[in-house]
Amino acid sequence: HLDRLNDWKSGKEIFPLYLEIGPARSCNQRCVHCYVNHIGFDKTILEEGIFLKLIDDISEVDVRGIQFAGCGEPLLNRSLPKAIQKAYEKNISVALTTNGVLYNKNLIKDTLGAITWVRYSVLGCSPNTYSLLHQVNAKQFDLLLRNIRDAVEVRKEHHYKTNIGVALYFFREVASEVVEFARMLRDMGVDYLQVKCPGYDARNEYKPERGLG
Repeated sequence: HLDRLNDWKSGKEIFPLYLEIGPARSCNQRCVHCYVNHIGFDKTILEEGIFLKLIDDISEVDVRGIQFAGCGEPLLNRSLPKAIQKAYEKNISVALTTNGVLYNKNLIKDTLGAITWVRYSVLGCSPNTYSLLHQVNAKQFDLLLRNIRDAVEVRKEHHYKTNIGVALYFFREVASEVVEFARMLRDMGVDYLQVKCPGYDARNEYKPERGLG
């Protein structure tokens, strides 16, 4: 984006190239490391009228990329598919970070073609560790895998260029599962697996281990 950089260097008024937008401060999971646990989830949802006007407004000032993520599960905002489509029509690159459980085949069909990349946030690599670390029913692990498979299938069927990835937050409990999980994702057609340390907020009770041997 050299044009924006040159505008900045010449002293012109500029706007961000990229925004991260949290459409919902609500979540269907309670991941042990979640950095907003000390705040709580108050079920605040970005209202549709404001949400769609925001897309119009940022388009007018030439924002070029949005990641829908934030302090909750974005897909709990039912207006998100409309916002994704509007951003796409405004030539804004769209990314989605999600735990993936709600990203079912119908939503995938409605949105995937308008998304540059989608990344699934995962803590556990098996039903047991997924249930332990996401603090949900173990059945949600199988649901997540089905949804990822559906995304890969829809992408292939419609020749979308969407990049599909998984971010795995590494805990001691999953150490013996990571390699097999990576193989499984590869065989499913996922583009990449990130493995990273879990973040945390010092105000939360949970403190992840550091310096695992």
